Amino acid sequence: MVSWRILDYFVVAGYLVLTAGLGAYFSKGNNTTEDFFLGSRGLPGWAVGFSLLSTTMSSVTFLAYPATSYILDWRLYTKDFFYPVISVFTALLVAPRFRKSLQSASVYEFLETRFGLECRLFGAATYVVSQLLKLCTTLYLMAVPISMLLNAPLPLVIIFTGAFVTCYSMAGGISAVVYTDVLQAVILLMSGAVSVIAILVRVPGHAGAVVREGKQHHKLSLGATEWSWEERTVPTILAYSAVHYLTKFVTFQDAVQRYLAVPNHKELLKAMSLTGSLALPTWALFYFIGTCLWAFYRAFPSPSVAGLLPDAVFPNFILHELPPGVAGVVISGVLAAAMSTMDSSLNATSSVVVIDFIQRCAWCDKTDRFYLRCARAVSLAAATFMISSALILEYVPMESLNEWYNSMQSILGGAVMSLFLIALYAPWFTNGSMLVAIVVSLLVNIFLMAGCMEMLPPHGAFFGFFNVLNSYWVAPLVNLVFVLVAILAQLFLMTKWGRDVLAWMNSQTLHVKDNKSIALGTEQHTEQRRLLTATPPGSFRLYSDDSDAQNESSASVNGQHPSILHIELSDAHNLLHQTSSVPSN
Repeated sequence: MVSWRILDYFVVAGYLVLTAGLGAYFSKGNNTTEDFFLGSRGLPGWAVGFSLLSTTMSSVTFLAYPATSYILDWRLYTKDFFYPVISVFTALLVAPRFRKSLQSASVYEFLETRFGLECRLFGAATYVVSQLLKLCTTLYLMAVPISMLLNAPLPLVIIFTGAFVTCYSMAGGISAVVYTDVLQAVILLMSGAVSVIAILVRVPGHAGAVVREGKQHHKLSLGATEWSWEERTVPTILAYSAVHYLTKFVTFQDAVQRYLAVPNHKELLKAMSLTGSLALPTWALFYFIGTCLWAFYRAFPSPSVAGLLPDAVFPNFILHELPPGVAGVVISGVLAAAMSTMDSSLNATSSVVVIDFIQRCAWCDKTDRFYLRCARAVSLAAATFMISSALILEYVPMESLNEWYNSMQSILGGAVMSLFLIALYAPWFTNGSMLVAIVVSLLVNIFLMAGCMEMLPPHGAFFGFFNVLNSYWVAPLVNLVFVLVAILAQLFLMTKWGRDVLAWMNSQTLHVKDNKSIALGTEQHTEQRRLLTATPPGSFRLYSDDSDAQNESSASVNGQHPSILHIELSDAHNLLHQTSSVPSN
């Protein structure tokens, strides 16, 4: 048992006070939903860049990455190779489109613009589920070393730390989240560097010996390069990496919120350049910590360490080997890593639930103050789920929390990435083909998930293959299926049989409220029905509630290249009035 050292106490307490102070400071300016979700669209690019990096560097980075390189090698480092590439792609080709077309703070509005309400709700629901999973995992990973440090019951630590993050994120909104992320990124990097230095000065031969022995024992290896459906080889991890970071940068609300929160494109480029340039060196630092720990315990064997799980080795070193004060800095880094992820997820989850579900589907004519109260209530509900689920994780068997987290995200990731990329860059697809692709990809996702959990029949070549399929392949395969099914469905909908199917589906169309392009807090809305259509690009078809379902108004949009065709529902409403003299088909 390690006694609580007073200097460490002051270091950790100082970090918590700074974080709470930032939350309290920014709580004064959160009077509207735009303040709470977007920081009045005035956050500086350098702060947003650090925030993007800090949000990605959760306690998974701080504890599980060293655990992976300690027990295995650097094979999972290839998972992050696409981060800088996709950050550049997003800055140049994705974020400007969102900034131009989105009228609310939710990225899933864009899906309704292209494909209708069903696709919007599918994307929003997928995001909320993934973030709830992320919240409870991150909180648990943070609570383990804190519990060891304080010699306190793990449930008590989970409840206290979860409540602390919830309070400052609910009070200060996205501004508090971003600026505390900057503080947390600095502390995280500093604690990582301090850890490496503290280990290297005690290893015989220092850094040169660690690298030399690491190469000799393949501890710096990126893993096998052959193609494999069963093992996490380089091709497997790269395929997962591409899908993972495209999903994060293009479809995740917490990322898109930050694109919208900067005042102009120049600040956006600054943010994306900063996060892209710092990502790989940062993760290399934490993988190197694991290699250094391996070299340290080779030089100074410890029976107690030999019996620990990989995830507990780094916390054990922090508590037993680091001097007073230095341990406090590193523990603050563990706190910072988790808090930067949890505060972002809480705020983003709140924005999605309020904008895409409450304001879009339930109460569309309430005041902005009502939606602001809803945002804080949703944050509190998500925090309650986070804390209760983290308490359960203590009893879930897993080879490593990093392995479990990545596997579950791959299994539950769905095909939202492909849905967004088609919405952005393939204007010839229609909502009918997207709905078919969503249904088929969900069924495939469930089937592959069952295989990864070895729930399929054990006999036969077909089921046998999916029973041994590595979970990292689930998201890439599901997205591939989505694209192929979407293409086939779109081709079918262009045939006579396809048009007959559309006609029947249109006869079953339900009424929805078209308030999606209206800013939060306004009361204007119209009743309209969006219909499935195989109409080619350049034409937008919409039925109005005050007309017979057989009388179709067609609003043609001319003079635009199909690749930049974006028709907001609010624009379509105006077009219906402007083209009232257009004959019905």
